[in-house]
Amino acid sequence: MAEQVELAPFNTGGTSFLRSCFNGINALTGIGLITIPYTLSQAGWLGLSFFLQWHLLHANS
Repeated sequence: MAEQVELAPFNTGGTSFLRSCFNGINALTGIGLITIPYTLSQAGWLGLSFFLQWHLLHANS
């Protein structure tokens, strides 16, 4: 006969609102970082120059 294994009780406590927001921001940041190389490869040098200008404008303000 097969031996039955008891599992630990499942925690249904959930997460806090702050932790949920943090996880959402992490997911969006990760998506943004992953898509930048693809976007720049599709946009070419002109897209890269616009991206750098936008960055310099907002980094100094």
